[in-house]
Amino acid sequence: MAVITVRSLLLAKSGELTPIEAVLPGQRRWHSIDGAIELTVGETPVLTAALRDDVGDLWVYIAAMVAKVAQGEAEAETHFPDQPVLFRLSRRGGGMMEARCEAGPRVQRAVTAETELLRALCEAGIAFFDHLDRLGAPSLNFQQARVILTECLEGLPARRAEYWET
Repeated sequence: MAVITVRSLLLAKSGELTPIEAVLPGQRRWHSIDGAIELTVGETPVLTAALRDDVGDLWVYIAAMVAKVAQGEAEAETHFPDQPVLFRLSRRGGGMMEARCEAGPRVQRAVTAETELLRALCEAGIAFFDHLDRLGAPSLNFQQARVILTECLEGLPARRAEYWET
């Protein structure tokens, strides 16, 4: 199985994307949270830094997707908040799940262990919301998404170390 990496990046005043954990408090206004999410499965990038959007809203949408598939839905999808980009999670049988991103004619997809993909998304989303709290972002819109991800994570079987990279 492939190593799964998920990173949340925020757009800095300089115009560069910065990992959220490297952002210091007091450096942002919170009317929107411009940035990107990178999701890589093995060597395959599914979501990339080129897909900039309101990353706060995108994490809320992804939390809803994760909840749907964790509750037994075969597939869940969302559009990015401000771009014509579609992100989809689909069960493929045998404990496998496809993560797929459609951005215009470009399609990126990867298939990996369902439990490990959901775990990676839950852990990264929870970390994102925790960092927003640390940075002083208004949390009203994000509290429920964090709860959803936490409940999904608690319902997953124990992690197999070879699938996750921090």
